Amino acid sequence: MSISKDIYKPIYRVIPSSLKPRFESGVLDVKCLFFVSDLAYEVVKREGRVRSHLPRDRDRDFLVKMLTNKYRRTVDLLIAEDIIQVRSNEEGKESYSTTHHHCKQYSLTKKYRDELNNDGVSGLMITDHRQLKRMYSFWENSIERTLEKHPWLQPELHALSKLNYKTEEGEHFLKETITSRFYRNEPLTNKQSEKLVQANNDLDSFLNSDNLPFVSVRNGRVYNKLVNANKEFRKFIVTDSGERLVEVDMRSAQWVMLCKALVLKNKYSYTTNLIDNLTKHIEEPVDLLSNTYNDTIAFISSVLFQDIYSELGILKTKDSYVIPSGLKHQEREEFKKEAIAESLYNYFRKPTGKFFLDNKGRKHVRGVVKDTYPSVYDFIVQCAEESKKKRRSSDLAILMQKYEGFFFHQALQ
Repeated sequence: MSISKDIYKPIYRVIPSSLKPRFESGVLDVKCLFFVSDLAYEVVKREGRVRSHLPRDRDRDFLVKMLTNKYRRTVDLLIAEDIIQVRSNEEGKESYSTTHHHCKQYSLTKKYRDELNNDGVSGLMITDHRQLKRMYSFWENSIERTLEKHPWLQPELHALSKLNYKTEEGEHFLKETITSRFYRNEPLTNKQSEKLVQANNDLDSFLNSDNLPFVSVRNGRVYNKLVNANKEFRKFIVTDSGERLVEVDMRSAQWVMLCKALVLKNKYSYTTNLIDNLTKHIEEPVDLLSNTYNDTIAFISSVLFQDIYSELGILKTKDSYVIPSGLKHQEREEFKKEAIAESLYNYFRKPTGKFFLDNKGRKHVRGVVKDTYPSVYDFIVQCAEESKKKRRSSDLAILMQKYEGFFFHQALQ
């Protein structure tokens, strides 16, 4: 008598192109395919080479659930084949850190990271029932633990279960894009092509499955396949009654949340330990136009009623401006990148006076903020200077994420 099996949708995974024949032939089994693709995704999901070399935390629980109790066989084989590596301590032994609270960290070896970064990207579908069952079971258990810790997520998870993905329309768009070899008016690379195939498959398995949609929460933000979906695919998502989705966004959200931090700082007269003190007020509603004065109120008004990126960009070359309300500068995206990297999340380790002019003779946005909104600039610098982390901007970034996450996933909900 045969026993029926649960049906788990196949899952598409990206891998280095040179390894594809070894997976297809069975020389490397499906557990090797999963682990290599897990580490490969950490490289290809980022544009360029930024942080793609960093090893990723993978604890024993994850490895056992995904690769079984015999996971060392898979890990040791891939290490012996010089496909993956484990971060080592000074003695050359596999290491974890109780100081920095991380488990063992794995990555592809440089050869395969470079291959992925140089567009040597391919993909394969995982169809093995046992591996799929392990993956779906791990995700389901993770969801249950997440809901226990964040019960406010339940209505959002319920809403996700009411969505469907029109796979045929997604596949039609995918076929046209791959055939044309162009994506967003640029030549289509292997990396983009494989990421699109995976994104299409992800939405199908995420929204068209009887299994719970997998979600995770970090610093108040909710992560799932819908959040990461390409905008071209999002238009193929409908409710169970056939209605299309409407997206809600907040303009200059990180700066709006900075305004909240500034108001709370003034309200409670905090002068030290800014991040720790302001973290106490994540769920506190505030009137952004109260408890502020001088250049801080001017800054908040600009964030709320103008376009802060266009304003900062204009002030790179002018001391004052007169612009229509709502104007967006043609170089806004460049101003935005500079404003976030050079001002909001700068490490502030070097004397700032040397960085007020770029090679075009224009002020850095950081210099504009210092000259125009000195109280805001001093607040950002103090947050960085008080940080004990290597990436001194991360404390402020995490605080902004917590504020934003609470607003969108609890207050707005």
